Amino acid sequence: MAFSIVIILFLIGFIYRKPLISGKEKSRSFLYPYRKVLILLGITLIPIISTNLLLPEVYVETADELIESGKRDHNLDWVYKGYHKKVQEYPDSTELQIEYMHSWISCRSRYTCNWMIDEFQALETENKRICEAYAHYVCEGKEIAIQVMEPQDYETKFGNLAAATYYYQRWDFDLAEQHAHKEIKLNPDYAPTYNLLAQTYSLSNATKEDSLMRDWSAFGKLNKSIRANYYFNNGLPLRYMLTQWEFTFIDADLFAYIAAIFVSVIWLLFLWYSQKTKRIPWYQMILLFLLSALFGDVCHYFYDHAHYNLAFYENGEFYNDLYYLWSINGLGEEIVKFIPWILFGLFTKKLNDPRNFILLAAISGLGFAFQENLTYYDNTANITVRAIMCAVGHMALSSTVAFLIVLARFKVKNTTWSYGLIAVAIPMAAILHGTYNFTLSNSFSQFYVFHFVIFFVLAWLWFYYQRKTKEWANQAEINYNSEQHNERLIDIVTFGIITTLMLEFLFVSLEYGANDGNIIIGRRFILIASFIVFVSLTLDNINLKTLSSRYKLQMPGEDYFDFINPNNTSTTQEVHADMSGLELRIFASKKNPYIGNKMPRTGICIKKVTVNNDPNWHVLQLKKPMPFRNYHPGLFIIKPVNSTDRLDDDKIPIYFLFIPDKKLLQMKNIDVKRLRTAGKAFSRPVNL
Repeated sequence: MAFSIVIILFLIGFIYRKPLISGKEKSRSFLYPYRKVLILLGITLIPIISTNLLLPEVYVETADELIESGKRDHNLDWVYKGYHKKVQEYPDSTELQIEYMHSWISCRSRYTCNWMIDEFQALETENKRICEAYAHYVCEGKEIAIQVMEPQDYETKFGNLAAATYYYQRWDFDLAEQHAHKEIKLNPDYAPTYNLLAQTYSLSNATKEDSLMRDWSAFGKLNKSIRANYYFNNGLPLRYMLTQWEFTFIDADLFAYIAAIFVSVIWLLFLWYSQKTKRIPWYQMILLFLLSALFGDVCHYFYDHAHYNLAFYENGEFYNDLYYLWSINGLGEEIVKFIPWILFGLFTKKLNDPRNFILLAAISGLGFAFQENLTYYDNTANITVRAIMCAVGHMALSSTVAFLIVLARFKVKNTTWSYGLIAVAIPMAAILHGTYNFTLSNSFSQFYVFHFVIFFVLAWLWFYYQRKTKEWANQAEINYNSEQHNERLIDIVTFGIITTLMLEFLFVSLEYGANDGNIIIGRRFILIASFIVFVSLTLDNINLKTLSSRYKLQMPGEDYFDFINPNNTSTTQEVHADMSGLELRIFASKKNPYIGNKMPRTGICIKKVTVNNDPNWHVLQLKKPMPFRNYHPGLFIIKPVNSTDRLDDDKIPIYFLFIPDKKLLQMKNIDVKRLRTAGKAFSRPVNL
């Protein structure tokens, strides 16, 4: 607690280090000149002190707490312990017993399943046979898995699910389908049955699969990743977008909504007060913001088009990923942000003023950042960083497009040059956007410092666009009714960002305890101080002579490891032992933007494969699927980073690669360009 208080006091003292008492304020209360400092002290010290006194550590004890915390932190042992407690309280719940079995198999070796089978054989409840049959299936899949059931078991819930699962595993799709339909009649709201039926049809009957995927009654029960892939590839745009909106807006939890809305309100206030006159009403700003947030998920069409139609995606190669981020990620998102504000401006006739171009573009970028943040704020430790870098980055990139259009329309007299500026507006923003994202990639973490450099360049450009368009508006003799107050804008940023930090502190403290929240405050100090100083300098509110030191960005301490060289065609490599059957636990840093919040996971090496003539790669099958975009959720390709390491060594760095299609695994020599790195990861054998 003491550390957090010192950091906060230093930050507040640094921000308001100039004399606080002016001549016109001397007649007021003696506390009036210090009102901002007092408010900030209240906003920061009250939650820090109270939380550290009342909730220094969070102790997870009840079954529901263990399950919730385990799922949130991807701690499979906690999930298992929670379900173990819960099934003892409710032994007659077959659904709970099935979830318990899956949690058990996710964190224990499948080769030591006899203990769980014995546990269900000892049950004295009516659902004993169903649970025992399901336990046999998930553990070993022996013939006894179906023989232990009796005819009356098929007239109760989950009995047919156990049978359908058994027959699906044995590729007897007719019987699997029959039992799945019986289960749906008995238990129509249980989603796993629909997903099992969809998987059965995908392997046996395309016509029935199409009928199921188009059935609105099954829409909300089918796996969202399966739905999104099917709807895109079969030309069902409405269902595709509904699924994407479900990913973004329905799956987000309460904490994510509170944080995303709060951050958006801060920047909407900033945009509102940045206008010298209230030319665009609040309701229009909010309407454009909401339209942009909804339209933002259209960018997934660009990703899926590149993946399915062009076989183009990130795979860990330098030029491939850079081109992808320029041409698909950057270009797609800039187009998606451009369409709402340009149509809104034309429809409302607001594009007769150069300032409105920048304002509308910034609102559209903020709406896009809102829908992105809903996804990323499932990790509460992302709140402050994304409140600054994501929101400002998207607003600045959208404003880049708007500024070039302003130049073409209001400043350039030559028609050819005007058309040229309009033509390059979105591509230029896309290149900036792609480069910005590229420097954030864990695969190329040696460029991480440039991420902050590019961010501050983008932020400076955004303020420059606003200043220049206001100058040009003055030259055009557009009348103003009020003056802009830079101090108010500085206060909005200062109070908004520091309050956001305290919101992040509270959320982290509620989940993990105040001790972890204190760490967050220390980690965010440099970014917050640098950004507030930057905004103050940019708005000419701080005298440069008062700055006595330079402010440098703190760099992460992780070492970078080079990705496999795709041009390596050597056939003289030492062939390592076949590790098929080895069970591994896979870990990743929380800084890994792809899988950091999804790890750890457990999987089994199922066979060796050759990648770029290197025979030392293995296919890893995860016990619990890990959906990511359009890649296979359960199969991955791994290999030790260091040639001297083996997969049965403890805690070694590994290459962990996504695959777009399991058909690749049938190739004799897989081209690494067909794969995509998931960033830095580590493994250790489970049975050590």
